[in-house]
Amino acid sequence: MSDISFEEAFHRLEEIAQKLEEGDLSLEESLKLYEEGIKYSRICISILNDAKKKIEVLELSEDGKIVISEMEAEDFLKNE
Repeated sequence: MSDISFEEAFHRLEEIAQKLEEGDLSLEESLKLYEEGIKYSRICISILNDAKKKIEVLELSEDGKIVISEMEAEDFLKNE
């Protein structure tokens, strides 16, 4: 499940929330969906946290072209 994209996980989370809001499920089915929702929620949070840690930095290369490079947030803060 770790290879799932943010969009896929979020879409599944929305589907689960909609089913739970409808209220037509048994307690057992609701608990099963809730647990699945927690898993997808954690995937989304993990992906967002990973994205938050990366910062794109625009640099000018020696030949005058703009280069986009990624820098970890910790590295960025050290350079300030």
